[in-house]
Amino acid sequence: MYSPAARDAIYDADYWRLVAGDALPVGIDYAPFDGGVNSGPNQGVKWLQRALGVPADGVAGPVTVEAAATATDKA
Repeated sequence: MYSPAARDAIYDADYWRLVAGDALPVGIDYAPFDGGVNSGPNQGVKWLQRALGVPADGVAGPVTVEAAATATDKA
């Protein structure tokens, strides 16, 4: 069993950062994180990209972040 600090470090490094959680708007950020924890970060990002209408390559890069920032429905 991991300590809370170790658990948080794993979630941050292996999921949150890989889905660009800090760069995504609140309301959108949690969806790819949750999907990433359950199905892998690339899959979580692909679901987000499909919802945003951008190429679904599984990488939360500038195109994905910009599309999320300009999305009218953040929920």
